[in-house]
Amino acid sequence: MSVTATPSVRGFIADLDCVKSDPAGAVHRLAVALGCSSGVPDVSRIILRHVAGALRASGAAMAVPGPAVPFSIIATYGAPELATTALRSTLNAQDESEDASSDRGIGRVLVQEITGGGEVLAVISLAERLDSRPFTRDDAAVLRALTAPAALAFEREVIRRQAAAFARAAAIDPLSGLYNRRHFHARLKEELQRAERRDSTVALLMIDLDDFKRVNDTLGHGAGDTTIRAAATIIRRSVRPFDICTRYGGEEFAVVMPDSSAAIAETVAERIRTRIGAWRAADDALGAMQITASIGFALGHRTASADEFLARADRALYAAKSAGKNQVRAAS
Repeated sequence: MSVTATPSVRGFIADLDCVKSDPAGAVHRLAVALGCSSGVPDVSRIILRHVAGALRASGAAMAVPGPAVPFSIIATYGAPELATTALRSTLNAQDESEDASSDRGIGRVLVQEITGGGEVLAVISLAERLDSRPFTRDDAAVLRALTAPAALAFEREVIRRQAAAFARAAAIDPLSGLYNRRHFHARLKEELQRAERRDSTVALLMIDLDDFKRVNDTLGHGAGDTTIRAAATIIRRSVRPFDICTRYGGEEFAVVMPDSSAAIAETVAERIRTRIGAWRAADDALGAMQITASIGFALGHRTASADEFLARADRALYAAKSAGKNQVRAAS
């Protein structure tokens, strides 16, 4: 999806001021502006505004690598039609030896790669100088100089994304795809504190797959893994988007439900129990396998600690197990 930044009168005057300064000054101003930016869209818009101003371009466009396609246009500036066309032409060029950073586009259009760490981080194109004169090799040199702080900003965003991905991976159980126990305990405390501030309630569901050991013993651990993944999918699809689903350990799961009443918690628990009982494996070898779940739930009071809250939900789960399994019990 393209993000278009149309310059205001004030912004347009600021861009023209950049023209009057030396290239080193333009590079410095861009570096300062990028130091206050966050996120690839914001970085892209700032780069386009400064580069278009420094090189008197009436339009500019930028593409970055994407998960679905090699490159997609993420931002445009000014009157970007010609710049966008040139950028797409460059990206779709069949001759892989053609270098977007060459001076081949000198004239109405300039195209330049932004590289870092041996990779292309973005491609930028500029079109139609405001004075209607063609771009020169000096303009191309200025553009290359401006890509230095741009590359650093994009590399910083790559590192930020990687850090976020690592943090998420550290909180996720690899088999089920749900949050892990450590993350669960942290979030449970946060939600109880939030509930106390808002004078609201939190529900906690503890879910245990009945007789799970029998699945591993009779059908193997592969069948057990399939069952865990299926149960996790059912649980995630049975709750609200903001509820916190966790693989608590082994065949046991937990769901933290902020701003939830006893009626909502019981409805969700019954939905999960019914859907797990109705699930059948797609693998013919496991087709006869049937699993059920016992569920206990509790409502958090404002003065209860996380440990007390968890113990109450656990006792409700134990009551469901003791009463014959495959049922839901509320904490007293």
